Amino acid sequence: MRRLIEDIEEKEKSIIKEYKKICDEIDKLSGIKSVFSPFKLKKLNQKKNSLILEIIDIKDKKWDLLSNNHFTTQFKSIAWQIDRLSETYEDVRTILLEFIELRESIKKLSRVLKQKDLLRTTEEIKQIDTALDTISYLSFERRFRKEEGLYEIFKKYIDYYPEKSLVADLGCGRGEFIELLEQNGRFGIGVDLNEGMLNIAKRKGLKVFKKDIMEFLSEKEDNSFDGFFSSQVIEHLKYESVENLVKNIHKKLKKRGVVILETVNPLSWFGFSQVFLLDPTHISPLHPELMRYLFQSFGFSEIEIIYSGEPDVKLKETKKDFPSINYNFDLLNKHLFSSINYAIKGVKI
Repeated sequence: MRRLIEDIEEKEKSIIKEYKKICDEIDKLSGIKSVFSPFKLKKLNQKKNSLILEIIDIKDKKWDLLSNNHFTTQFKSIAWQIDRLSETYEDVRTILLEFIELRESIKKLSRVLKQKDLLRTTEEIKQIDTALDTISYLSFERRFRKEEGLYEIFKKYIDYYPEKSLVADLGCGRGEFIELLEQNGRFGIGVDLNEGMLNIAKRKGLKVFKKDIMEFLSEKEDNSFDGFFSSQVIEHLKYESVENLVKNIHKKLKKRGVVILETVNPLSWFGFSQVFLLDPTHISPLHPELMRYLFQSFGFSEIEIIYSGEPDVKLKETKKDFPSINYNFDLLNKHLFSSINYAIKGVKI
């Protein structure tokens, strides 16, 4: 079909070229010259009229082919899919709004039941609240923390862990880092409390468990893991809990074991304002030098701070030779638009 359209278009160009040539010849014979060449002028006009009919005919054929063309069908299909997606979006939006209303109603109901002692334990209330918050946070993660972006960020951490090492991902979410570990000759397991995200990880065939991070660590023997990893978790904890986490990770690591904890970089105003403040469950912005001090305090060595996630906006230097102005731009970029995330890495000696 495409070849036929191309052939028609070539023929159309050829006819139009000939038509223009005939028109030029007619123009040259116009006026006084037409008296001396009446037969030639008549013949040229007949040819001109014939070419006009050919152009009309070939354009009709071209449009017929285009109307039946596969590309046209594809465009119609895409338009139909866009309409369907628009309808689906409205349905999902309606469901989400209804879910929010339902969540609030259930929370009010659980408070009434608790006051009237109709719920036997506070654990029942906690289970209800956790189930509702799980669905809500899964939706939040899908929107603001895309899987494809995480794979790119996480790739840089893999080589810090030796091949065939056993690494636990604390707060593994959908399991992106565990996938990369398994694909690169390491062994990964993960723990998280969000059942929705764990279900996604399980569908990928990953070894993950629904468990609190501190509970998971307390159950494991000392010196039993080659590595620990955690991404965007510690900012959800109070500082005392972060201290306790680092202390317990050190206990559970083997000698020369590696730990990497990634979090939002509070030294980047862009990262702090656009990422940290976006998530209402964030509690503690953690300065990278504070985390370095914490790692040193619990005996880690070979400490390194790894930055990632460069903002796509920065102040541009002037093209003219104004070193003082450009220096100020560099200074502002360092504090306003530096890396969004950082990871603290340490080795147990």
